[in-house]
Order: sequence, then C-alpha cells, then structure tokens
Amino acid sequence: MRDHAFVILDECDLRVHDFEEEFDLRFRKQLEFRLSRRLSHQSMGKGKTRLQHLATAAAINLERVSDWLGGIGRERTRRSAFARVMQPQTA
Repeated sequence: MRDHAFVILDECDLRVHDFEEEFDLRFRKQLEFRLSRRLSHQSMGKGKTRLQHLATAAAINLERVSDWLGGIGRERTRRSAFARVMQPQTA
C-alpha cells in the first residue's frame, strides 16, 4: 500500500514537471511574439517619421525655390546675444 502511494506521488510530480515545462515553453513563445510585434511597430514608426522629415524638408525647399523665382530675398538671420556682447564697442 505504501509503495502504491509513492508511485502516485511520483506520477503527480512528473505531471507537474511536464506542466512546468509546457508552461515555460508557452511563456517564452508569447514573450517572443510580443517582442517581435513591438519591434516591428517601432521600425514602422521610424519609417513614418523619416518620411515626415523628408516631406517637411521638401516643402521648405519648394518654398525657397518659389521665393527665389519670385525675386523675394531671404531674410537676414538675427545676431545672437553672445555675438552682440562680443562685438567691440565703437566710440
């Protein structure tokens, strides 16, 4: 009778061990799937951002060409506060 109890306990231990292995395998697969989706979405976002930057640069260049063809001069950039301070005083 006692030997039968040990056999049952061993069988239960094996089932628990098999369950842990299967659970671990499922967990790893789910984690890998989630990480791969996240990385693919991030790379898609980078492509969209790059496309937006290129579109913005193209729009700025078109505006500059339009102004150049229309004879509109470019505005002067302002002088920084540091450049004004470092300017020698003329008396």
